[in-house]
Amino acid sequence: MSAVSGIKEKSSARVRKSWEKTQRTIYRIYQEADGTTVKEKNKPLATHTVKGIKVRELPLKDGTVSFQCDIPSKIAGKRRLIRLKTLDEAIAYAEQAFIRRQNKGLEGFNLQSDQQQDALKALKTLADRGTLQEAAKFYIAHHFPKAGDISLVELQAKHEKHLADLNRRPHTIRENTSRLNDLISHLKPNTLAKNITADALSTYLQSNPQWSNHTRRSHYAVIRSYLNFAVEEKYLQTNPINAVKRPPKPKDNKPGILTIEQTSKLLDAIKSTENEAQQAIGPYVVLALFCGIRAEELDRLTWDLVDEEKQTVEIPENIAKKHRYRYVDIPDNAVMWLRHFGLKATGPIRAKNHRKLVELSRDQAGIKKWPKNAMRHSFASYHFERHGDSKKTANELGHRGEDLLFSHYRSLTKKGSGSQYFAISPTNQPNIIPMPATAS
Repeated sequence: MSAVSGIKEKSSARVRKSWEKTQRTIYRIYQEADGTTVKEKNKPLATHTVKGIKVRELPLKDGTVSFQCDIPSKIAGKRRLIRLKTLDEAIAYAEQAFIRRQNKGLEGFNLQSDQQQDALKALKTLADRGTLQEAAKFYIAHHFPKAGDISLVELQAKHEKHLADLNRRPHTIRENTSRLNDLISHLKPNTLAKNITADALSTYLQSNPQWSNHTRRSHYAVIRSYLNFAVEEKYLQTNPINAVKRPPKPKDNKPGILTIEQTSKLLDAIKSTENEAQQAIGPYVVLALFCGIRAEELDRLTWDLVDEEKQTVEIPENIAKKHRYRYVDIPDNAVMWLRHFGLKATGPIRAKNHRKLVELSRDQAGIKKWPKNAMRHSFASYHFERHGDSKKTANELGHRGEDLLFSHYRSLTKKGSGSQYFAISPTNQPNIIPMPATAS
């Protein structure tokens, strides 16, 4: 008998004519010496099981056997059939396959040795904070942006064009340009947008010790808009400034306002001067004091938007802050002042040398301390005291909500002062000390 179980020795008197193979058995057809044929079925060959992996003996045409490792899908991810020459080799391979599955998972069957080591290091770095696939997708998204690479200075040019296409005001574009010039100078113009980190932005926002929190918040807002544009254009996957803490708001100090006496003296200084150029600032000051229109809105306002008959001022979207269209009422005393200074049909409200002439009028009125946005804040405080209607005052100011009124203006004036303020007119100016005319 052969050393292989189930396979007979070939007789010198017989000749193998053909054979048939199934998954488990081989049928051989022999021709005997007398001419007869015999079909023989081999007995099943031995099967070994190693760590859940079957090792089968497979007969070969020459009568010998090979050994097949049948690695199931639960170990290799999908079924694998590996044929080896000897039983010892097959058993060793099965044991190694089981160990790979335990140590490295399914990837161990597809990765080269150096790749396996790299994967193990990466998993150690992740430390159960994500998968290798998630890490790979994140890396590709952040280091190979869909729109390609772009430098900070190139991105700035595209962003400014975008703002112009949106019809942003020149002042807004100038402010963006100024803020971004500082940023790009700090980070270097040729730096790629994708390489900007939250740490770099945080360091930049603290780089100038002379900046107030208000200035830092302004820089933060401009940078956020700039990098949001990069995200929209697919130059960035995410905006790194979102990971930077927004600079704190300035302390909520109450706004300063003018007293009724200061308001009267200011208007009288403009009214009583013989300087026509100084008198020309009168309508601007009146609309600021008694209508609460913002300075930047008044700077663009024209006479055709002032309706004396309806006693309203139209603030269209191209003038209004944040493009919020509104109408503002002109109170009776303001109409009287406008008539005194002279209404026009066309042209800008703001006169030439406006700033210089306002400062001159303040000096003549003896107003040494001029609070920021003094005229608008005065209107808000006295209007709120007079009407007691926060919604009405908010609408006049162009505010969306009423909270700002309660936090800023409600405690700045005395009871009854609102009526006194809106009674100031060219013919009714209490406590006025005549001021001599001063030429500019």
